[in-house]
Amino acid sequence: MKLLKDIDAIAFLGHPVINDMDDMCKFGLYLNDLNKFDGSAEMLVTEMQHQSQLQKAYETQQSWTASLEETRLQLNQWKKKGKKLLYSLLPARIAQLIENGVKPNSICETFEQVTIMFVNTVDFSSIVKNAEPTQLIKFVNSTISVYDGIVSTFDKVHKIETKADGSYLIVTGLDNHSPNDSSSLGKESMFSIRTNNDEESANKRQFPHFNQCELICAVALEIIENSHELHNPFDSENKDALKIKIGLHTGSIVAGIVGLSNIQFCLFGDTVNTASRMCSNSEAGRILLSDSSFSQLKNSLYYECEFRDTIEVKGKGSMQTYWLKGRKDGIKE
Repeated sequence: MKLLKDIDAIAFLGHPVINDMDDMCKFGLYLNDLNKFDGSAEMLVTEMQHQSQLQKAYETQQSWTASLEETRLQLNQWKKKGKKLLYSLLPARIAQLIENGVKPNSICETFEQVTIMFVNTVDFSSIVKNAEPTQLIKFVNSTISVYDGIVSTFDKVHKIETKADGSYLIVTGLDNHSPNDSSSLGKESMFSIRTNNDEESANKRQFPHFNQCELICAVALEIIENSHELHNPFDSENKDALKIKIGLHTGSIVAGIVGLSNIQFCLFGDTVNTASRMCSNSEAGRILLSDSSFSQLKNSLYYECEFRDTIEVKGKGSMQTYWLKGRKDGIKE
């Protein structure tokens, strides 16, 4: 402010206080309205540029954050898929060991008592002989899919493999394991052995009142019952149900993962061979038990058995065998 005596007036010099572009728009001002000599316009333009850069950086960061979150969700999905695949290929306890970092081919365990079941298709060799490769694959896949669908609903029942002769091998008793049974696992692994995989077993049927042989009998009967839905692809009238036979044996085994690639969980021991012999000596639509399996069922509240005969078993000599007749009256699983 300055007094001008010559013209008897007072001159005022000033400029508005502007913080940002919003204030300029609010007051209806332009850059030309600002003082050209105190740097106000330059400061405001610089602030505008800086604000624009910050906004761009913020938007870029937001985009990165969204992309990172999407990647994290995809990673979790693939982890779940990988875990599901692992648990579908191996018994839950073995899968847990590998998940916890145990080297697959270092896993070797002894089980004092398991029950092994073989399921075999009668006249499978004649079906193979008459089938085209694609027909054979389609037939085997449809058959095994029915078996897998049944086994996957039972807790503590594990599919081991499908053999080249079409036989289907499952086992119970792998979950009944004590720390003293392990021959090549460290203390950290033993902790994971004793840990149940609740997530995997939550949706499965559980029979805590069954012993291992009763449990596998429940599976065997369900497979027999569902086999009526399967048919021989070379039955011209497609009327006859597929004929299958089943054999069981209870005993000790050694189990472990073999190989470095295409790894497979394998069972070793005479128990496997004897179970296969029981299946070979069984009859279509029936379930044959060895004496050791019958010993777990003779006082069963749930299943009935009957003596079949003393038969000659290759490599074993004379063995007493029994038929599983079925569930006792009034028993529902």
